[in-house]
Amino acid sequence: MLIDYTFFQGPLLISGIVSPNAAPSPTTSSITGDVDNYISYYEVEYLVKALGKVVYEQFSEYLQEEKEPVKLWDDLKGMLVGSIGDKYKASPIANYIYFFYARSHQSDTTVNGVKRDSDIGDLVSPVDKMVFAWNDMVKMNANLYKWLDLQHIEGWSFDKSLLKPINMFNL
Repeated sequence: MLIDYTFFQGPLLISGIVSPNAAPSPTTSSITGDVDNYISYYEVEYLVKALGKVVYEQFSEYLQEEKEPVKLWDDLKGMLVGSIGDKYKASPIANYIYFFYARSHQSDTTVNGVKRDSDIGDLVSPVDKMVFAWNDMVKMNANLYKWLDLQHIEGWSFDKSLLKPINMFNL
């Protein structure tokens, strides 16, 4: 995996994620495990959409094996994971995952049906944060797309839906 829970800080904060060095509670362990599951699934989905299946498989193979450095793959990794200043990590992959995590966690599925989160306090729609995360990803994807296009990688394809901004009205 290219990203981990540490990308979900700052603007993409998911409350309850703790460092492996901290003393975990059952709740924080559950949240961190849930985020890890989203990363495992949605990172692959994003990379296949951004690179195409053929290039994703080549890139994934490079990341898994210890080989001589290949500038193309190292530069691609640099395009996909970076930082904002000294404090926050940034990645279009993290934004993509955050969007689907927030969308999925608006309600919980139980044996009795689907219900809204029952924490005490006013519930606020996650749509503003979801729109921010998606549109921030779109900006990063535009740079990624331009870079990939200049590389002329055989087998590369890009799902153009990753370049389309959204708004809260779904227009």
